Amino acid sequence: MSTRLVFVFLFVIFGFIFSGLATAKQERVVFDNQPIAVGLVPGAERVVEFPDVIQVGVPAQVMNLFTGLTFVDNKLFITLKEQIKQPLRLIVRGADGTNYILNIVDTESSPPGRLVVHRSTDSDSVRGQSTRPGAPQHIDSYPFLTRYAMQSLYAPERLIQTNYSLSQLSVNARPMMHFFRCSNQSTACRSLRVTPIAGWQSQRHYITALKIENLSEHAVEVDPRLVRVIRPGVLRTSTSMHGRLLGHQHGDKSQTVMVIIHTVPFEQVIGMY
Repeated sequence: MSTRLVFVFLFVIFGFIFSGLATAKQERVVFDNQPIAVGLVPGAERVVEFPDVIQVGVPAQVMNLFTGLTFVDNKLFITLKEQIKQPLRLIVRGADGTNYILNIVDTESSPPGRLVVHRSTDSDSVRGQSTRPGAPQHIDSYPFLTRYAMQSLYAPERLIQTNYSLSQLSVNARPMMHFFRCSNQSTACRSLRVTPIAGWQSQRHYITALKIENLSEHAVEVDPRLVRVIRPGVLRTSTSMHGRLLGHQHGDKSQTVMVIIHTVPFEQVIGMY
């Protein structure tokens, strides 16, 4: 066997080995309406990836058990503060209405890395083929619209690609209170000031970016379930960069941006203008 053939043979073998190692760092589960076990090493962040944009509402007493619990688009970034005596249950709501049930458990050994959750009907995803080169983008999908809005706000201008399927809208940049409702565990209605800063329209949806400021001296949770809407069903999804805002004395840490996707103009969602 020539030296060149030996080199090619070894290259192919090592390629399979490294490919296997890369795959081993990712755990895949199929959600069949049963709780999903999520193993965490206290102090180590783990990423849980869902099939669609998600929302997570966590009570303050549960939030204290984590040093990090944030979500962006379809990803949940979670870090356990310390060991817990019994499994902790979280409910994650998908944009399509699916409620994913997570059982958080601590473990001494390191988990396999990123946890990817698939729907039971997503056969392509289960086989690891959810992302295919050359597959067309779904312009009206919630992840695409949310990502487009965030990139338009924060990415350098040279990196922003114009999409002619989306048209930019003017917004009434008047600050408002009471965008959120209050609850027994939240003072959001009187603590959070909301200001529309940008808007877009696709074929089927409206997209609005909102600046959220905590005017109080205390930390406040940004709970998308407390958004006050006057017409049920028109608000499709909401995604905030941060789930908890510190008091106004903390400067930038008291502010965040939320992107909401809705089926009617913004004024008709909240009825406050």
